[in-house]
Amino acid sequence: MGRAYIAGPLFATVTDIKDPDNLGRVRVQLSIIGDNVITDWIPVVNLYGSANGGGAFFLPELGDQVVVGFFGDSPDSGIVLGGVWSGVQKPPESKENTGADLNKDGKNNLKFIRSRSGHQIILDDTKGDAKVQILAAGGKTRFELLGKEKQINIETDGDITISAKKKLCIEAESGEFKLKKDMKVTATGLNFESKKDVNLKSKAAVMVKGALIKLN
Repeated sequence: MGRAYIAGPLFATVTDIKDPDNLGRVRVQLSIIGDNVITDWIPVVNLYGSANGGGAFFLPELGDQVVVGFFGDSPDSGIVLGGVWSGVQKPPESKENTGADLNKDGKNNLKFIRSRSGHQIILDDTKGDAKVQILAAGGKTRFELLGKEKQINIETDGDITISAKKKLCIEAESGEFKLKKDMKVTATGLNFESKKDVNLKSKAAVMVKGALIKLN
């Protein structure tokens, strides 16, 4: 790119995000003295960059409007400072707390990350209804930490699978299972132990089968 001197940050449009060196850089188009200029590969400021294998990875999308700053007033030494909202590039909505979305209530209760397809991580500081939510696109599969209810909520329209190579422990003051259809338990050995009465009720037959059955 030819030498051009500029002062201050500029608005730019992202034109390429596939960095050939896999360094998380982008190329942008900006206007300098009436000419449209495509930069070389320039870095993007991230909220957490580390040399120890950690960090955050957030790239702007193609066509996004960003703000670019420069070292030495040269487009050869640019750096993307961040994206900006505008009438064309509007901020997203969580659609989970419509009063807090876009800060409509003026209380600044909602912080969230929403991906292009609609996956979300939401931090909601609404007084009396604070919560943390992780939602898949569409919102029908969700994991929620509900502050008011002191409750963890897991929902999905499909299956839930919990897998452990070793022991699975569930401990609570009380428990309840409600199933609309059959329940099947398969194990090498099965032991039930209770310090109080054990009650089995069925509206149909109860069948017990075994090579040897002992009743004490």
